[in-house]
Amino acid sequence: MKGKAFKLFGKVALFASAITFFTSCGGSDTGLFPPAQYSSELIQDYVATKAALQDTMPSDICAYIDFSDGVNLAYDDADTKEVLRTILNSLSGSSCAYFRLADSKMDTIQGTPEDIFNKAINPKEYLKQKAPIRTALEQIIADGKPAVLITDYEEYDGNKIMKNAFAKRFFVDWLKKDRNITFLIVDYKEKGKDKKLFFTIFDGNPNRLIDKITSALQGKPENYKKFVMSNSYYEVKTNYPAANKGGNYHGEDGIDNVTCVQEDISMEDRYIAMPKFKAEYYPLTVPYSDVIANGYAMQYESKPYPPYSYTYFIQNFYFDFTRFAYDDVELDVKVSNAQADYTNYYNYVYAENQRPNHAEGSEDNYFDVYGNNKFPYAEAAMSEVKDMFKLEDDPSEKYPSPVTFDGFREYGLDFDWDKFDGTQINGAELGDLLRVDIVIEDVDDKDADELEPLFKWGDYDNLSESVRLALQEVRPIGKVVYTFYIHAQY
Repeated sequence: MKGKAFKLFGKVALFASAITFFTSCGGSDTGLFPPAQYSSELIQDYVATKAALQDTMPSDICAYIDFSDGVNLAYDDADTKEVLRTILNSLSGSSCAYFRLADSKMDTIQGTPEDIFNKAINPKEYLKQKAPIRTALEQIIADGKPAVLITDYEEYDGNKIMKNAFAKRFFVDWLKKDRNITFLIVDYKEKGKDKKLFFTIFDGNPNRLIDKITSALQGKPENYKKFVMSNSYYEVKTNYPAANKGGNYHGEDGIDNVTCVQEDISMEDRYIAMPKFKAEYYPLTVPYSDVIANGYAMQYESKPYPPYSYTYFIQNFYFDFTRFAYDDVELDVKVSNAQADYTNYYNYVYAENQRPNHAEGSEDNYFDVYGNNKFPYAEAAMSEVKDMFKLEDDPSEKYPSPVTFDGFREYGLDFDWDKFDGTQINGAELGDLLRVDIVIEDVDDKDADELEPLFKWGDYDNLSESVRLALQEVRPIGKVVYTFYIHAQY
């Protein structure tokens, strides 16, 4: 973490008050650190830190515009012209480089977004052929910057239109970094022939470019179809009792007498939802063995099923994969022991909070002579925890849910009652922090019949095949779509 510590952990000093109780705890084996402690603020910063360590995008942007003969005819449509203007204007205020694609060359264009727009709609700018689309794609991948590519994806060598899925390898390279590609697709005619123009947005963590463009297009004419190549284009909803309460059991009095999750907002270690990171934290105030016993008891009480009887450890969370780049998404649960990883983070924070005691230019237990923290956070491997939880993919079939959302499917997380009795965990200690991930177990690929109406015209299927084959190569098996962090007493 050298050189990054204060950028990633700038909040450390701000939540020092939340961990003042650390110093009163017993020491670790080294005598430098007490046992890792927990608070909702610490957990939230831990999750945010892990997200910050993932791939992030540069802030500057590139825009590549196809100026080959005939593409300009797409802008004869007033709505398409407005889409172009809006997208280019959304790039103003950004550090954006513009490129012209024509005559087998990729040249820089100078000017404001309005200047670029006026060139793009001027038929006199379209006197050349052979837009070097591959060259643009190669630069997009090599630079790794958010980018807009406006083209028909038609390869012409001066004699004939090339027929191959040339864009596939570029799409694969981009998507393998867990980034996304959004297509806005408009139909137009070129000399009586049906064609398509694609506004292609290459983006990823933290999706600044597509967010800017989507916001700018709000309320504008929508003459385009949209398709997103991404492993993250899905929605999550929850139907929980309150902002400070999760999907755990709650009786008719609103109290959780089964899992006993701490929900009192005055407590430092309490339930917290982290929608930005698609994650939640559940601190249990009892051991798992008590939860098992309480659950058995509540299942047999004469209370009406939902909402007042115990059904699942966590319920009332929903996923919508209708706009996903794959069909028939099947989910599963993967449980990991996050204790070692969290302890690494905790030790970093604990050391950082000793900084006021560090004398500049000297070395002590926590800092070197240059003031660098000797215990930078480094992610630790998480071992798998088996035979503890299972995922119910249709809980309302057994216990009808009072709430449904169009396009969403409800899921439930519960103990594997046949294998877990609450007295021991296969792969962890009873008091360890557990990471419970909802992951993609299987998907069906989009077939040609689904993709060709979007990406093919006439017999030109270069782009539809590029999209189809790229998606097959980057199937999101094992992709984490939601996470529950769970900590119980022991």
